[in-house]
Amino acid sequence: MQGILYPSLRPGLWKEMAGHHKVAQAVARFSIVDRARLRRYRVWIDQAQAWAKVTVLSAEPIYRHVVGDVTPGDLPGWFTAHCNYLRRLATWLAGFDVRPLVYFRQPEELAVSLYKEYVVRRLLSRRERRFEMFLATTAMYYEYSRHVAALRDAFGSIEVRDYAAARRVGLQADFAALVGAGHLPSPVSTAVRGSPGNRATLWLAAQPDDRSRRDHLRRVLFALRGALDGPLSDPGQTSLWPDRATFEHFVERHRAAWDLPFLAVPFWRDLPPAVWTPDDHASAEDAFRDWEARNLDLLRKREALKLSFFEPDPP
Repeated sequence: MQGILYPSLRPGLWKEMAGHHKVAQAVARFSIVDRARLRRYRVWIDQAQAWAKVTVLSAEPIYRHVVGDVTPGDLPGWFTAHCNYLRRLATWLAGFDVRPLVYFRQPEELAVSLYKEYVVRRLLSRRERRFEMFLATTAMYYEYSRHVAALRDAFGSIEVRDYAAARRVGLQADFAALVGAGHLPSPVSTAVRGSPGNRATLWLAAQPDDRSRRDHLRRVLFALRGALDGPLSDPGQTSLWPDRATFEHFVERHRAAWDLPFLAVPFWRDLPPAVWTPDDHASAEDAFRDWEARNLDLLRKREALKLSFFEPDPP
């Protein structure tokens, strides 16, 4: 009705999902099948331009995809490979007036948020689960100025937004206003992807690698729902930053990120680090098994419906 197209993934023969991650991944892999799907999808989007004033593709993985081999720790090499990816994406989007839109948050907050996400999604090796090692592994994501330059080089322009300010008015409302989609209806789903507390995150990080997917997702659900007053609860404010030296090294390494005018100058909050001991782990496992037994019917129902951990329970 407002001329805004948020395209389905089905014309590209991908399974439907909220974002356009499959498109971003196809551009990165670029196999024969991926190229065929991308051609088919582009034809469908082109046909939709008969009525669509604006087409919105939403895929956070664009921020981290690369084309080419990268040596761990080689930031210049990573950004070369990332620029290769962006240029490939720009070629696929040739003919459109592309305006990348990125929301940036405080880098020190992003580091903690990413760590929790990677733990929840089991993306880290045992070695990388140490927070200091995680910061080194994900160093490229905090180089905001380089990301802005890479997007501008590939597409000619970029819209940079303040994540914190947008959250105060509502991320959806802020985004909708930018693309010209005013008066949007309320979201169909009110599910919010929350993060576990600090001790709950450390409990998940300490799990063995051979946990089944089902068992892991049950633990994630417990970390989010059943840990408010048990052994996973945080006793007051704590931090995943182990010490001030680690924080200051992070700030010094990524100092250019704070050149964005809306980001606050970073400061050390001097909170005690979250700790996790073998005794804590044993108590948490006991609490989890008790919670699991009491909620087994619900867990099985959720699993039968293939619900994500952040989705509400079925009626």
